[in-house]
Amino acid sequence: MPGALVADGGEVTHVKAHLVIPVDASGAGDTFDGAFAARLLRGATTVEAARYAAVATAITTIGHGAVHPIPLRAPGVPGRDSSRQRRPPRPGASPYSGRLT
Repeated sequence: MPGALVADGGEVTHVKAHLVIPVDASGAGDTFDGAFAARLLRGATTVEAARYAAVATAITTIGHGAVHPIPLRAPGVPGRDSSRQRRPPRPGASPYSGRLT
């Protein structure tokens, strides 16, 4: 049963993982944790935050490296700021060089 178990107030909810063809799972757990915390800080319930984090995690695994594929905000989620898109890496650049926009 891939996904996450979310416990809140004595109730446990299974949040399913999104099926993707993974390329690199580096940073997937960190992405889940960060997206989950970010949504909680925006007032989401634990289940809403976990669903959001599951989307962000799926997106992270379909790109190479631990940093570049991490979405700024998950697509299809209210509050997405489409003006803040990451620039593609320069050819030959290390995924750790440059700054995230």
